[in-house]
Amino acid sequence: MKKIIIALAIVAALFTTISCDKYDDGRPSKHIRQLFAEMYPSAKDVEWEVENGYWKVSFETGTGTSRVDSEAWYNDRGEWVRTETESYPSSLPDDIKTILNSSEYASAMIDDVKFVQTPSEEYYQFELSVAGASVYVNVYSDGRIIPAKFEW
Repeated sequence: MKKIIIALAIVAALFTTISCDKYDDGRPSKHIRQLFAEMYPSAKDVEWEVENGYWKVSFETGTGTSRVDSEAWYNDRGEWVRTETESYPSSLPDDIKTILNSSEYASAMIDDVKFVQTPSEEYYQFELSVAGASVYVNVYSDGRIIPAKFEW
């Protein structure tokens, strides 16, 4: 009888482990992983981590000189929240260059730039050096330049 109870306990533990939505290996739910795979089928070097309550996945797309680093963020409900893709000043669209060069930041040094996509908008996020200080701004293709807010 004792062996039967132990066997049932082991089966119950295995069933519970198999049916868990999150895995012991630090990966998010199967739903989030499937959504990521659908959104970024060519992603390589995929690394998952939890940051500020969100699942963040760092990955690469492209090869050689066209290789690009990105991060996608998902909430705990399995919804895509945003993607940040590394960009370079030389590869910026002309309208974004014109907006930045026509602004108060025209003489600023670009330290970093990312293309940010959310379910509701897209913009370029710049880290600029202005008089020795770092300034972060979001530049939209409609001409808006808004100080960046960091919620992450």
